[in-house]
Amino acid sequence: MSTYRTGPAIVSWDSITSPKTQVHSGELSYYLEINIPNGPKVQELEGALQQQLQTGNFKGQLPAGGKWGLKPLTPEEVTKLGPQLQGHYKLTPRTTKTPPTVMDKDGKELSPMEYSRMFYAGAVVECLVHTYDFDVPGNKGVMFGVDAIMVLDSNAPKLNVAAGITADEARAAFGIAGAATPPPAQGYTPPPPAQGFTQTPPPPASEQAATPPPPPAGPQMAPGCQFTYEQLQQAGYTDEAMRQAGYLV
Repeated sequence: MSTYRTGPAIVSWDSITSPKTQVHSGELSYYLEINIPNGPKVQELEGALQQQLQTGNFKGQLPAGGKWGLKPLTPEEVTKLGPQLQGHYKLTPRTTKTPPTVMDKDGKELSPMEYSRMFYAGAVVECLVHTYDFDVPGNKGVMFGVDAIMVLDSNAPKLNVAAGITADEARAAFGIAGAATPPPAQGYTPPPPAQGFTQTPPPPASEQAATPPPPPAGPQMAPGCQFTYEQLQQAGYTDEAMRQAGYLV
């Protein structure tokens, strides 16, 4: 069985810590919904699915209504998850019976208690996956199984998933004008200014010597990019591919 690395991927849904029961078999299904930028890894993973389709049970022909393990995010999904996922592809690698091995970026295996809060929407991971096909009544297709997960960044910004309203919108809906401003403290008089000292105001900005900003150090990632330059390099991106994908300035 061949295995493939997904490269850095952004989590959008976690069922590793909350597995679902499969309807047909009754087994627990552990999976992550992850999103990877369009580029070399998408091409590699698409090729792996195509190979499984050709050599597996379907003999090169995906059944009508069959599921496919890699799809571009729809405009509606980008609207829900955030503009930083524009141009990304979604895959949902899964396994059954027992959860996959989970480790940190240094290779230390993590316990369920340790990784229970790491798979939020926005966390950056990399998965080790394989392909498989399945054909049960009402459910067939070619998908990815997950063998292991490496947590690359469990402090990445959370996705602003559009599921609910902001605090300001909630206050407005409840008819609250806004957060109350605390009144000034009572019974306190500020001390008078010190005598015999006159503070000289700074010169106008136009007269101050302009200090040029320091030159940028190394490659500059585009605003909103969820990945580091090193992570994209490890995923097979050249500088030109990063620019084309909108990740490098």
